[in-house]
Amino acid sequence: MRLLLPVVAALLLSFVSPAFAQGVIKAVSMDEARALVLDLPEVKAWQEERRKAADADRKAPATGGILTGSRMPMGKKHWSVTFYTNPATSPEKWATFLVRASDGKLFVENEGGKPIPLQQWRKANVKPAS
Repeated sequence: MRLLLPVVAALLLSFVSPAFAQGVIKAVSMDEARALVLDLPEVKAWQEERRKAADADRKAPATGGILTGSRMPMGKKHWSVTFYTNPATSPEKWATFLVRASDGKLFVENEGGKPIPLQQWRKANVKPAS
């Protein structure tokens, strides 16, 4: 019976989590989390906007600041990556991304500080086409 329990548990997890069944769940380091966030199209666009602003006005800061750390929202360890504009003068938070350390799932803090899934944040922040 003791030998059968791990097998049954693995079978149940494979039905609940296809990623577990395929063996693709992998813990994520803080450096990997930061790289994941920096690779997001929204972050790349924000950084490009900051660069263009700096090119247009030499007094404008180029990219803003990035602060990384760890937090425990939802009772699980997450790596946080926060972006600020004007870090040297009057920092204003643009966004905080949370990467779950156990599997790399991405969340973004909403205005109230509550983590929401990246896809939900994207839907809420879609800019209308000009």
